[in-house]
Amino acid sequence: MSDGYTSSYSMPPPGGAPGFAAAPPQQPGFGGQPGSYGQPAPTGPPGAGGNDAFGFMGGNEAVAGAALRFGGEKLEEYSKNVAGYVNPGQLRTYFKVDTAYVAKKLKLVLFPFLHSNWIRGNSSDGQMRPPRSDVNSPDLYIPAMSFVTLILVVGLALGVQDRFSPEKLGVVASGSLGWLAFEVVAYYAAAYVLSLPGMSIWELTAFASYKNVGMIVAVLGGVVTSSTLVYHVILLEAVAALAFFLLRSMTSVDGLNEALQARVRTFVIAMIGVQALYMYFSTYSLVNSAGSMAAPPSLPPPPLADEDLEM
Repeated sequence: MSDGYTSSYSMPPPGGAPGFAAAPPQQPGFGGQPGSYGQPAPTGPPGAGGNDAFGFMGGNEAVAGAALRFGGEKLEEYSKNVAGYVNPGQLRTYFKVDTAYVAKKLKLVLFPFLHSNWIRGNSSDGQMRPPRSDVNSPDLYIPAMSFVTLILVVGLALGVQDRFSPEKLGVVASGSLGWLAFEVVAYYAAAYVLSLPGMSIWELTAFASYKNVGMIVAVLGGVVTSSTLVYHVILLEAVAALAFFLLRSMTSVDGLNEALQARVRTFVIAMIGVQALYMYFSTYSLVNSAGSMAAPPSLPPPPLADEDLEM
């Protein structure tokens, strides 16, 4: 018998039948995998044995390189297509705010009747000035923060009415976000049909979200005072303020002739009507129709004692 490999056929053992000899114990191979019939494990670079990351391609580095190049080209093409609709630099401009701007903008949204200069300024390159440099410029910071705050206020109102559950917050958040997306798409399509200039999707998102500020104040007023009258008064003022704010903000644009300004005004009035209806129907159920916030259910009366029954 040789020292290297065991012969595949061996002489029958004494008293036994002829058969095949058992293979020798396998040696550990590359990556902990067993070798082949005692052969040493492969020691080449990754990919030589087909066990590397490109093993599904048969270990062919040329195929793997071509696949990576193809994926990179497709990713670059997709990024260019997305950049045509979403400009990261332009989007960042709507978040360039500071504390002073946020305070002034909230005052402008709630009390626009006190504001006089509505002309929006432009930078030297003709682009929109960042919000912190011009209070008339729309932003996306207040819409984002007001959306989160509104969800928390709704949870507070539901808790006061003993109707709170974590699932309801998820339903309210997803429903509000879905309605906002539908609203912005509808506004964008209408602006495209009417050929209205300067109606970017980010500005429409901002102008569609400022209504959250008035809704927050109205619901908080109803929760704190336990009065539907206070809620309706605040909501009415918020709707009137929002209407005035949108009309002045979206029509105070340079270069609009009389016909174009009339189309913009019609568009804004329809936008105000949609938002006013949403503000009411999405918050009125948070205040009890009887005139106060719903009280928690009362305990049942105690059962009568035996002596009370005998009397």
